Amino acid sequence: AAPPTTDPQPPTSTANLEATPASSTSQRIGVAAIQTVAPQDNPADPPSRPLASSAQAGTDLLADAPTDATPTTDAEPLQDDTASVASLPSPVPSLKIEDLLDPASTPPASGDTDTAADTSTEVPTETPEPAPPPPPPPPAFTAIGDSVMLGAAGALQSIIGGIGIDAEVSRHVDPAIAIITDYLQRGLLGQTVILHIGNNGPMYDEQFDAIMELLPDRTVVFVNLRVPRDWQDWNNDIIAAGVAQHQNAFLIDWHAASDGKPTIFWDDGYHLRPEGADLYANLIASNLPG
Repeated sequence: AAPPTTDPQPPTSTANLEATPASSTSQRIGVAAIQTVAPQDNPADPPSRPLASSAQAGTDLLADAPTDATPTTDAEPLQDDTASVASLPSPVPSLKIEDLLDPASTPPASGDTDTAADTSTEVPTETPEPAPPPPPPPPAFTAIGDSVMLGAAGALQSIIGGIGIDAEVSRHVDPAIAIITDYLQRGLLGQTVILHIGNNGPMYDEQFDAIMELLPDRTVVFVNLRVPRDWQDWNNDIIAAGVAQHQNAFLIDWHAASDGKPTIFWDDGYHLRPEGADLYANLIASNLPG
């Protein structure tokens, strides 16, 4: 027969600060500096006429100086006292705005550290962190199901010690397989796995086989279904046939145990009232293999 197809329930700009090389810097020399001294019989004697110290004297000297005279080797230009080549700074290779700032008034850039502190402070020896404790061992029993199991979770935990339960509303078969895979990879799956799945849609042989391929070394307990849906009988047949083919698979017949007991269900006919949850948990606990 074909499987039922009904779906389940619910800048800042800075000025150019490069220094001008000394070779290109002009000298501030008084006008009198351009005076030349004509050759004399006794070049060692200084000129008899004193030089004026004012701008007017410089002008007078300029008028008296011959225009085509050539200075002797002993003649030297007269320089203004206010400047000389020797007083010019030597060229600076490179200058940045931060080089001109007062270090005491400039906060360090983010991430800078005090060099003196670094050189005087010993770096403490790092103590290796202790290894994390090993994860706790998995529970003896892992139950995976949908909202039916979720409604009976408290009863299951009170009756079956050391059980871990992962139940969720509207869970289908494929997500349940993904949960099994994840628990296996993380070492959280108990040695006995209790599965109550299929209330929310059809189950197929391939899905049953996939579960058993994941759990060859586990005890796998399937709880069959009581659900007023077209896929109830189909899924129960898949479960019964699959269990018969695997030695490590077992069946708990919830369908038979709940037959004729409508009061243990809510009005939808499959979610459990408190008395139904107790019956469900006791049935599973009393039929666990081993």
